[in-house]
Amino acid sequence: MLASPLYVIVQEYYVPFNAVNVEEGFEVTSNMKTELSVNELVTQNIRIINRTEQTVNNAIAVISIPQGFRAEESSLATLRYDGLIEKYETNYDSINLYLRDVRQGEIKDLSIDYRPGYPAKITAGQIKAYDYYNPGIEGIQKPFIITVE
Repeated sequence: MLASPLYVIVQEYYVPFNAVNVEEGFEVTSNMKTELSVNELVTQNIRIINRTEQTVNNAIAVISIPQGFRAEESSLATLRYDGLIEKYETNYDSINLYLRDVRQGEIKDLSIDYRPGYPAKITAGQIKAYDYYNPGIEGIQKPFIITVE
């Protein structure tokens, strides 16, 4: 009996953030303190604006958690309690925020608190907001450098 070998072909490529250009969808901006101490509480302020010509019924914002940081659960629960998000999920490296019925031109101002656990110099802060059922409608916040001493 002859058996045929199994194989998989994988292609990967790298695109620098400076080359990423999103023409339509969401406008995503963010700011936070970038010079920190270990265990210092820091807030990331996020603004998401629907720049489409329609209401986006099911939007998702994927926020990368900076390496070595812990997201403060209370800040996420407050976003949900205040009705700014429908729900949230946390993973080891990201937070998914579910936004419902984001009207044309609507602004969502969100704040998430973190605590760094150890000294590091990292690239972090990337955010991607998109329409779940139409991922071509998206917006991206490019990452920035954070130093923890």
